[in-house]
Amino acid sequence: MALVVVVSIALTVAVLVTGDGAADNLTSRGIAAHAPDHFAVGGGLMLAMIMGLAMLVGFDSAANLAEEAKDAHRTVPRAIVGSVVAAAVLGMLFLIALTVAIKDIPLIPASGSPVAAIMRDQLGPVMERALLVAITFAFFGAGIVTLTACARLVSAMARDGRFPAHRLMRRVSPRTQTPIPTERTDLTRQCPPPPPAPRQSARPSSPVPGGKQPWAVSVRSSVGLGSCAGRVAGWS
Repeated sequence: MALVVVVSIALTVAVLVTGDGAADNLTSRGIAAHAPDHFAVGGGLMLAMIMGLAMLVGFDSAANLAEEAKDAHRTVPRAIVGSVVAAAVLGMLFLIALTVAIKDIPLIPASGSPVAAIMRDQLGPVMERALLVAITFAFFGAGIVTLTACARLVSAMARDGRFPAHRLMRRVSPRTQTPIPTERTDLTRQCPPPPPAPRQSARPSSPVPGGKQPWAVSVRSSVGLGSCAGRVAGWS
């Protein structure tokens, strides 16, 4: 959330200082004006809804970790409702800032990474790279939270005998006091090896060296950071 606030404020300040941006972008249909399938099933509007649906993955972590919370009957409901409200409000403000900051509407959707292209146009390549590094660590933090919540849920089910191989999954390391079999299984399930890149003659433009898109760099870097953290913590 902090990164969303920082990027939103930076884009807003850049637009106010340079004047490169337009509030009319908020009401413009852009490239969707001549797209007959924009509102159809599988069209652009449905694909854009994925960003909103993605927040549904996060708020339930508070319920999965309720046994570790103090005064769970009060704090967990507040955390669930607060996370949904914060994600909705800050996410909407972030999208408004991004939309207003667009300089060329037809050019941005054609880029390999529209958000990175907007940041590069408004803030410059140095700030764009710095924010991509911050996004990498944000992915890492989100991945750690996801792994923790899933491991906690599986461990609780195994403790109650409601999970396959529960006698193995409920084991807790006497040294680290963590359910290592559960964590290793969950890490293996959520971090499979990436599929091979398709062979093609023309690759899309990429704002980062090596032809990789920012999300791919962020995910792979997060997996690497998670592996190092796991070795330090004694998971392997």
